[in-house]
Amino acid sequence: MGYNEEEDTSRQLYESFIEALNSGGDISSFDEDELISVFDFAYGESNEYVKYEVLNTALLHFPDNRELNERRVMFLNEFMPSELILPLSRKLSRNSFVRRALAVYEYDTAEKQVKYLISLIDEVKDGALEDMHVFFLCHLFEKIDMFDRLEGLAEKISSVSESPVAVYAFLYQHFADVLDNEKVIEYGEKITDVDSFMDNVWGMMALSHAYNGDSSESIKETADFALAINPRNSEALIAKAYQNIFDNPAESRRLFDEIIAEKPDVLVAYYYRALASISETDSVSKYLKDYCDKGGEFNMELYEVFYSFVDSDTRLYLDKRLGDLLNKQEFDVNYKWCETLIEMDKFSLAERVCRIYKSKLEEFDKFGCRNEESLIKMRYLWYVSLYLQGNYYDIINDYSLVKSTDNLYVGEAPAILIVLLCWHNTGVPVERLKDFTNTYIKLLSNYMTDPICYLSDYDIAKTLFYLKNFQRFLSGDAVSQWEYNPFYIHEDRSMDVY
Repeated sequence: MGYNEEEDTSRQLYESFIEALNSGGDISSFDEDELISVFDFAYGESNEYVKYEVLNTALLHFPDNRELNERRVMFLNEFMPSELILPLSRKLSRNSFVRRALAVYEYDTAEKQVKYLISLIDEVKDGALEDMHVFFLCHLFEKIDMFDRLEGLAEKISSVSESPVAVYAFLYQHFADVLDNEKVIEYGEKITDVDSFMDNVWGMMALSHAYNGDSSESIKETADFALAINPRNSEALIAKAYQNIFDNPAESRRLFDEIIAEKPDVLVAYYYRALASISETDSVSKYLKDYCDKGGEFNMELYEVFYSFVDSDTRLYLDKRLGDLLNKQEFDVNYKWCETLIEMDKFSLAERVCRIYKSKLEEFDKFGCRNEESLIKMRYLWYVSLYLQGNYYDIINDYSLVKSTDNLYVGEAPAILIVLLCWHNTGVPVERLKDFTNTYIKLLSNYMTDPICYLSDYDIAKTLFYLKNFQRFLSGDAVSQWEYNPFYIHEDRSMDVY
């Protein structure tokens, strides 16, 4: 993990092994110790492919090597059920830590399993637990769903470990992966208390301080430590540049330009360079496209943040990328995002996302596999976002293209309610509105016959409530607007989107 000679050697072996794999080179030239070193580095990098290839090579050339056989069982434990891994573990030496640790699966409750692992740790002499066994023990706590207990045992595990920082390194990496900045700083400090020359830990702490909005002194101190050890530390350089994005954007842009010029493969630098240029349309468009084209993660947050600040060509580019993203994601994820945008009063953005996703759902019809329910639900949210912006004619025009009064579905009832409100707001004759409203009231009353109805009884009752009150309103009865319009808001009532 640190910027030191031992890790450099392991990294070089790891990269040489990958190069040999990619080029069809002779991986049998790696000896036993080198294969162990490559596996252990790949374990830290979570590179399953390299681990698999190392173990395949070991099985062919060093089938009796105790350490490699242990690592094979460790690897298989990551994805095999306990009833299959136990027999394999019993083929290892009786003194094998891996074999003894895997006996945890013989206990039938989580509490008994934790108690057994604690007793196993207590038996280890101080400084005798190898780093790989520490990582394996940590993964076991994860696999038995007792990760929260691991934190409480970290100090005990550290005291018996060959490297006192190994357990903290595991926890540090776990919390870095889940973006828990407070925990990254907490475990980073424990690591650097033991080994103050780990530049990437100092750098990640600096970045975590920056993301956390902590004091400039804490960012500067941790970043300076990292750069004193390794002047090219990416995280420290980014932390210093990120710190200035809002307070001194010109300085931030200068620093990010330096990072990009020296380290063009650090993709996050392009993202933040775009953010630092948010008031300059050409710059934000350029760096955002660079970030995406070079392989940066395109996600919903990126689309929300940048769409309003880029040029028209980049907006088309982002719309296309968004359509691809929505196609890959589960419908419920996309629907919830659109709902959340509406709840946050981001009606224009919600309308755009709904429209793009609705178009994607309609495309499936060309292949005979359109999901009618999903399309109806997304059209409803699209109508909501349009209605809340006063775009009544867009809703009316769309509905005239997709439906007629002779082809009605209960599942469309919420959308139909919006269409009726739009007709009313644009002066459609009352008698026509009454006829259509009455038709839908009758349909909902017999909704069980509809083959594609996705509405719950509660939603049916709620829609009927609005439709019947709307009918009363059209007939001249005294009806409050909130009783027939789910989007009417007053001080005692919020918008009713369902």
